[in-house]
Parts: sequence; structure tokens; C-alpha cells
Amino acid sequence: MQRRERGEWLEARIDTAIADRNPPKPDLRKMLVPLGPVVVFGASNFPFAYSTAGGDTACAFAAGCPVIVKALNFKTINKY
Repeated sequence: MQRRERGEWLEARIDTAIADRNPPKPDLRKMLVPLGPVVVFGASNFPFAYSTAGGDTACAFAAGCPVIVKALNFKTINKY
């Protein structure tokens, strides 16, 4: 059975409640949920590592979201 089929990529965690504690600890449940596609626009005056292949793209891939990359059209820059 693959990791995907077991649901491990969700990283589901359950932190059970402790009612005897003062103040009481609530029951917390957490899991990763992809929200939808992420669009990354590449700029000509910004380093490649920060824009297209940077943190936003890495975070989207880590959460399971698809990433759409739009590169800059250089034809529009040179029209003066």
C-alpha cells in the first residue's frame, strides 16, 4: 500500500483534550488540506529563486496544490 493510499500525506494529528487540567486543554485536530491552484507570475527584474521557484511555489507543492507559472512576455518590454 502506498503512502498516498494510506493518507499519510494529510499528516492528520489528534491532540486529545485534558478536562482535569486548569485551564482545560481542548481537543485539537489538524490535517493538511489543499485549497486549490496557486498562480505564480515571473518578473524580469526579480531573481528566479524568489519568484518562480521560491517559497510560494514550494509551499503550494508541499500542501498538494497545483502550481500555474506565468512567465514574463519579453515582447511587451521592448515596445518603446
